[in-house]
Amino acid sequence: MAEIDLRAGLNAISDVVNNRPRPLREFDQIFMKTADMLLQTEHVSRLFEGKRVVFIGDGDAVGLCLVHLHNMELLERGPKSVHVLDFDECVVFSIRAFTERFGISERISAELYNVARRRGAAVGQGLPDRLPVDGAPTRSPVGGAPGRVAGARV
Repeated sequence: MAEIDLRAGLNAISDVVNNRPRPLREFDQIFMKTADMLLQTEHVSRLFEGKRVVFIGDGDAVGLCLVHLHNMELLERGPKSVHVLDFDECVVFSIRAFTERFGISERISAELYNVARRRGAAVGQGLPDRLPVDGAPTRSPVGGAPGRVAGARV
């Protein structure tokens, strides 16, 4: 793990957590805890250094944390850009509001996207054609080890 100012990092993550909408329990959304978000963000910042990354669903707001912490120079590494596709309009609207408030809308964007409507598509297909992407993180389901990425499609 790289050196990071723990207080500043947790405060920056708190900015994101305070912006995040409440989880939708009917869809079994369970968000990561703040310290785990910091660990996950630092980890994926190294994996996606300089890349254009898409998050398919990001209720945890790790994509937003990546750009926010990198923009604040709390992370040495970070993606070139992040695009979030999410079925929850509250997540999409909260990302858009946050990016405007913190002046990072050039590096992160979000749009409504329902992966359930893409059934039958092969893995990696069904993403919007206009979306240039170098990688998409995947994370183990609830109960998986926090701070680890299960795999990534690059």
